[in-house]
Amino acid sequence: MKKALKTPLSVFFIMLFVSCSIGDDDTGVKNKKDPLIGSWFVDNTSNFFTFKSNGSWEVSEDEFSCDGGTITATWENVNSNPDFSKINQSYTITAYSLNCNDNGNDSFSEVWNIVFSEDFNEANIINGDGAFLRRK
Repeated sequence: MKKALKTPLSVFFIMLFVSCSIGDDDTGVKNKKDPLIGSWFVDNTSNFFTFKSNGSWEVSEDEFSCDGGTITATWENVNSNPDFSKINQSYTITAYSLNCNDNGNDSFSEVWNIVFSEDFNEANIINGDGAFLRRK
């Protein structure tokens, strides 16, 4: 009788331990690179962001065009030791436009908190102006 009771209780405690040790935002996908890297359509439009592995980014939208000047745009994961398997990530997004004929000098820098889908092909920027991104 004691042996019959031990087995179900052991299984219960093992299942309880395993289920509590898995993080809510760990998808089981083991990404070796930051999930933001790549090209993303913005809010079901033809506009897109491209985030490069060297920490730069580009956007296809006209509002960031710069006649006669330069634009520098950078991104960085704000976690000092990021786990790229987590669907919740935070980034510092920065853009500087210098000597642009149409709007002079302009810049912004903000932190984007992004929640990725479990397959990392969709992303939701949940702060600032917000946006829904779909991998291109």
